[in-house]
Amino acid sequence: MFNTLARVAKSNWGLGHKAMSILYKGLFVPITTYAAAGWADLLKESHRRKLASVQRHALLRVTKAYRTVSTDAISVIAGVLPIDLAITERALQYKIRRSINFEFEGLAFQENEAATGSRTRSLLRARLREAILRIWQRRWLSSSKGRTTFEFFDDVQTRLRSNWVRLDTYVVQFLSGHGNFRAKLRAFNLVENELCQCGEEQTSGHLLFHCENYTNSRSDLRNKSLEIGLRDTITPRELVSKELFETFKELARKILNRQSNDDGTTQRLETDVQGQSYHLDSTGDQSPNPGTSGRDTSPTNALME
Repeated sequence: MFNTLARVAKSNWGLGHKAMSILYKGLFVPITTYAAAGWADLLKESHRRKLASVQRHALLRVTKAYRTVSTDAISVIAGVLPIDLAITERALQYKIRRSINFEFEGLAFQENEAATGSRTRSLLRARLREAILRIWQRRWLSSSKGRTTFEFFDDVQTRLRSNWVRLDTYVVQFLSGHGNFRAKLRAFNLVENELCQCGEEQTSGHLLFHCENYTNSRSDLRNKSLEIGLRDTITPRELVSKELFETFKELARKILNRQSNDDGTTQRLETDVQGQSYHLDSTGDQSPNPGTSGRDTSPTNALME
């Protein structure tokens, strides 16, 4: 059902981020974690990879990200738990509710603790969430994937608290580093070179912070940052703050709209990357889609961070 509804969530029309987030939390998560207490302990690594792949495809719809964004990065961008951790949390919450003994990440629950009532259960649920987030944070710190996203959100708890972050296809391209940037397109062999019109390598960071062609476009962001007392040089983490995020989001839209008008690459990128030409598996490794025909579409390893 989620996939059926998600078909009307395209990059620039259809269901927006808020609606897709509601569908994800109200349909995908409950269905995927249903009766988790009965089977969570039986999960093998192969099951976890499959679940991660299923979640990843769902979150690509929610965030409107390009399919080359890694599994590790997409859950951080979306601000949701990796699905295996969501399953573990749901299973252990059931054990707390039913007063079933367990130990997890230094957290122990004994049956006789149930006598102290709902206050103890609430405390245990809070400590369980802290333990789950510690695991996610360790994964995120040790991952080699999604390092552009890491520059914006190095702490997963901070991302979860950032409820002002409402995503669209433009800002997600900068948060992930995967989008209409010539350095990425060159890795796909979709453009002849990786150079910006200013002569520098055109990455997401270059367009956002350094390209002289977008100095005027950055004026609103610069003025807003000075208004709230920040220095003239802004960091990625400051861009996703409550004070600056909407201005950052508007700048992303301006840059990418102008970028597509200047070099006409957007349509090719959406066809070849968001469409059917490339397949990305749950580990972030790339392989050609078997259904692809025509020119050689084998992507390079350089495309993934």
